[in-house]
Amino acid sequence: VYTNEPLANLLFEEAGVHVHKTPLFSRGDYSSTNVRAAIVAHGSWDHLVPPAVKQAILAIGGVARLMRIHGSDKS
Repeated sequence: VYTNEPLANLLFEEAGVHVHKTPLFSRGDYSSTNVRAAIVAHGSWDHLVPPAVKQAILAIGGVARLMRIHGSDKS
């Protein structure tokens, strides 16, 4: 398993699974929080991610999925 998330790391290690950490690149530039905020604000977000990530988000309908999830938080 590859993760840098502390809780996931702890749970996998407790289950006896070896966890590998991945290097973080330009963490300040590539913030998923900022990307999600831009998407739900109908702002420009594609400059906040590498081209491959943009393609992946679009391929899975990520913008629509995020908007649907975000709308459900209001109820």
